[in-house]
Amino acid sequence: MYTWGTTNLKITPGTYSPCHATNGLIEIEILPNGTVNPASIIQQTGRGRMRVNFEGFTTSYANYKTLRDDYIALTQRIFADGNDSLTMIISELSPATMIVNGKWEYSITLVEV
Repeated sequence: MYTWGTTNLKITPGTYSPCHATNGLIEIEILPNGTVNPASIIQQTGRGRMRVNFEGFTTSYANYKTLRDDYIALTQRIFADGNDSLTMIISELSPATMIVNGKWEYSITLVEV
C-alpha cells in the first residue's frame, strides 16, 4: 500500500520508481599522466535526497486537489510504500487529466526533506 500522510495513493501499474538517491560522486578530469593511469580525480559531495516518481490516478477531483494543495504549500508528509517511510514534499505535480468518468491521472515526484 502506498500512502501520502493518511491518503492512500493509486499508482498506475508499471510506473512506480522506488526511493532512490544519487551518491554524490563527482569525477573531475585532469591533464593525462601517460596512458596507464586514470586522468581524473574522484570527489564525494554526500548523498543526494531520496526521490520517488510515479504516474497516479484518483477517482475524484477532490482527491487530486488535496495533492495539488500540498504541492503548492510544500506540505511535508510521510510517504510510505511498504518498504520505505520518509518525510517528503511534492516537488513536481502535473495537471490532472480526466481519462474516463471520474478518473483523473497525474504525474508526481516526491523529494525527501
